[in-house]
Amino acid sequence: MKLDPRHAVRYRWLTPAALIFIAVVFGSRYARIPFLLALRALTALPLPSWFGQTVTVLIWPPFLGDFFFNLAFFSSLPVYLGLSLVGVVLGAAALVLARPRRPGRLALLLAQASILALPLVYTYRPAVTVDLTRTRAHVPTQPAPYAQVVKATQVAVELRRCDYSLLGWDDQDTLYGEEICSERHRYWSYYPLSETRLGTVNTVPPDLFRQAVEREQLLALGVGSRVPTDEALRLVVPEPGLTSRQGEWTAFVARHIYGPEDVVVVTGGIGSTDRP
Repeated sequence: MKLDPRHAVRYRWLTPAALIFIAVVFGSRYARIPFLLALRALTALPLPSWFGQTVTVLIWPPFLGDFFFNLAFFSSLPVYLGLSLVGVVLGAAALVLARPRRPGRLALLLAQASILALPLVYTYRPAVTVDLTRTRAHVPTQPAPYAQVVKATQVAVELRRCDYSLLGWDDQDTLYGEEICSERHRYWSYYPLSETRLGTVNTVPPDLFRQAVEREQLLALGVGSRVPTDEALRLVVPEPGLTSRQGEWTAFVARHIYGPEDVVVVTGGIGSTDRP
């Protein structure tokens, strides 16, 4: 069934509305990438101090605007998903109802593709690195692909919505811990061999195994910091880790400076068969 061409004229406004909305909300996320790359290149050059001060004054207003834009629209998963849905629906409505010519159709399709591709551009990485030639890592708090934009933004705006703490291991190598997200509180469990996410539990077993693993031991296991000046892991690993009873696993909490936290479990540990 074909639409009356007069209807297409009536809905012609949908095409510019969709393009403007997507360009402002999502296109700006792509536009900031070359800006940040250029800024990083400038800071690496041996430039005079007056030049650096001038650049700082010039970039401060757009940097502040970008900060609050991210904080308002991309640091919350419901808001981000809502904006994505609005952009996709507006674009689809413009294609169906306004029936633009080929350049308009291509622009709308490209705009919608930019919404769907954003999680591929803004991926999230925990605050630590792991040498995969020495150990294997599990990150049960790693967000789903569609949510990585949000957690990556929380790193940029230094926002932490959840705090994690480790309570200990049971005899079956299941890790137990606590999660506090604003007013929401829960206990969780995680079995590294078969689970990929933290599972909510109502009760925590008593007498959990708690043998501390210091930062030096984490370094020996191949754990490193993404902060260049934090070779000792003091900034990104706030508390000692915990090894499992047989020493097959070591868990710790990794933290971006003023940003989100993650539970990280790596293979290996100091091992023990005796409870302290």
